[in-house]
Amino acid sequence: AQLLEERLHEVLGLTAGNNPDSIGSEQDLNEYLDGIAELLRPVAARRGLAIHAEAPAERVMLDTGLLTPVLVNLAANAIAATHQGMVRLSAQVTENDGTSWTVADSGSGLPAAVAAAFASAEYHDGTAPGMSGLGLGLTLVLANLQALGGRLRVVSTSSTGTELQITLPPCRQTGVWRRVRTSSVNQP
Repeated sequence: AQLLEERLHEVLGLTAGNNPDSIGSEQDLNEYLDGIAELLRPVAARRGLAIHAEAPAERVMLDTGLLTPVLVNLAANAIAATHQGMVRLSAQVTENDGTSWTVADSGSGLPAAVAAAFASAEYHDGTAPGMSGLGLGLTLVLANLQALGGRLRVVSTSSTGTELQITLPPCRQTGVWRRVRTSSVNQP
């Protein structure tokens, strides 16, 4: 039952990409990230873990329909891989008005081969070697990051856990934003 509920949280996050109201909306960075942490807090608590979110209270344009599934999936994976300690979510606005996101855990880190495969996206069916699951989560994470124009970097050591760093350009530079803007210009 617990595994099913954890997977349900992932699916809820993954299906958030189907919400047309969330495309290119202005969000308070701190409130948005707190919402992600709150969604996953019950799952973390059942595993005896804390989940913390930290971000400035700045308003930014975010494509939450694509970003939410990325953060939920990566944070759910971090919770599943951590046996004690915490998962930390953080965000900040970058110099070019883009955003930077971090999902970090206090687990034992990824084996070197898995970290390399994860970082280079060279795995079969979206599942990194040595990881269980259907592979759908990671596949959708990478597809959403590509649609957002984002990059993923993996930092993992056996002594400090795993840290996943995402950098995104300003929302207005993504294909989704241009499509929304273009469609509104073509209306009479």
